Amino acid sequence: MHISKWLFAILVSLLLVGCGGDDDDSTTTPAATAAPDNSQNNTTVNSQNSATIAGTAFKRLFSTFGAGNALSNVSTNIGTDLVGGVNIDDVSFNLLDYANRQMAKNSEVSVSLASGIVITENDLPCDESGTNDFSWADNDGNEELSVGDTFTIISYDCVEDGETTNGEIFFTLLEDEPNIAMSFAFTDFEVVGIEGTSTFDGDLTLQVKESGSTESISITSNKFDFSDPEMDGIFRNLSITVSEDITLESLVMTADELTINEGGVTETLTDFSLTFTEDNNTSLSTLALNGVFDDPELGGIFSVNTLKPFEGLASDDFPYTGILKVIASDDSSVTLTALDTVNVRLDVDEDGDGSTDQTSDTTWSSLDI
Repeated sequence: MHISKWLFAILVSLLLVGCGGDDDDSTTTPAATAAPDNSQNNTTVNSQNSATIAGTAFKRLFSTFGAGNALSNVSTNIGTDLVGGVNIDDVSFNLLDYANRQMAKNSEVSVSLASGIVITENDLPCDESGTNDFSWADNDGNEELSVGDTFTIISYDCVEDGETTNGEIFFTLLEDEPNIAMSFAFTDFEVVGIEGTSTFDGDLTLQVKESGSTESISITSNKFDFSDPEMDGIFRNLSITVSEDITLESLVMTADELTINEGGVTETLTDFSLTFTEDNNTSLSTLALNGVFDDPELGGIFSVNTLKPFEGLASDDFPYTGILKVIASDDSSVTLTALDTVNVRLDVDEDGDGSTDQTSDTTWSSLDI
């Protein structure tokens, strides 16, 4: 996917999975989030800290977009077609490739050694060193890989393709080619590769579809904890859908809870939703999000509501339009309005009565985004 310059500047190291929807090129603003109710939140928005709070909220929440894409990249790595030229071949762990490789290799060995519905082999040697315990439930009894079959692999210092795996992974084949769908359950699963160490715990369902010119990835999870060389993450009731066709790319992401630890900074978001689109013909990108976030640097809990989606062009450093409202638990707030690609307006409501107490114009760069 081609990433607009202004969005890339915000997301920094984001590898954005390519996306695109159907022939509806509109953007739906996520539902607004109510002000947080937290008596321990002592931060009140005022004219002195409004620029810091607005800039931090914009930067923190939009950078969380990178966490969803990190999960997409680590979990799928299905090739550069879906990412529109962003090369993620060096991602340390390719989940689908690993699952397909293990199913193909171990099922062939097992069928030749045993018969029946459940086939189990222990201490199977890995390609370079270490072993796997492998179990295949051939649920339809056809002695072939087919939809509905389940697999359990327990790795013991298993080294293959330059990666060392430990822990347990259970997966189910939900849909076969030309589309791919699998569900995964991880228990203390660890992968050590050239990029570093990645760990996985929890459940994850992946679905990759291709229909005509449209390609898409869907990721859902009830509970998933992961870490990789870039960040640690905790997801609860997560849903990510990314798709791409010839003209439009889109991403929709929702979660009940996201906790991200990146660069020593931990942030927690609840009731989070995000929508992103990009028009390949015009290079116009739109981005909207809502959620409640707990930021240790700001010392408080705030809700963030996108009142108008942000829009920007690939050639711009910052969006030229969009409105974001940040609300503290005492209902004090600051509303950030993009005036153009250089300037923004901050409307501060210090007493939370819904009226603007102070308005000031400043620049995007002064917000330290």
